[in-house]
Amino acid sequence: MKSNENENENSGLIATFAIEDCLYGIDTQRVQEVVRISEITPVRHAPEYVVGVMNLRGRIVTVIDLGCKLLSEKLAVTADSRVFIVSWEHEYVGLLVDRVEDVVFMENASFSPPPENISPEHSEFFSGVFRSGEKLVTLLNLDSTLSMGN
Repeated sequence: MKSNENENENSGLIATFAIEDCLYGIDTQRVQEVVRISEITPVRHAPEYVVGVMNLRGRIVTVIDLGCKLLSEKLAVTADSRVFIVSWEHEYVGLLVDRVEDVVFMENASFSPPPENISPEHSEFFSGVFRSGEKLVTLLNLDSTLSMGN
């Protein structure tokens, strides 16, 4: 198992973002930067959740629509939309989100497994949930979410 795959084993800082009305998070150690949407070039014959590729200071980054991947609904790009650049399998991947929220501290004591009512085809994308103040944050399992077989 990859050291980053089971992200719930570490207390730490979590970068949170919204997709529609849901709050999600990923370990800040996996986030390289967050950028505004620039020109994205579509890629023919790519899966529906692949928005395309973008040039990030000379590096080509594949951009994934997390709304499409997680909720099966493409995100509408707005002025608040951002791309999280994350490290995955020795390359950078962009994650299109509706908006950036905050960086919060997650304690293991507040971490719970994913709810039972999440559909089986989507449950592998999540490591679990935790409470941050009044908000409930769903922690992404980045490795499962980005695996192309999904």
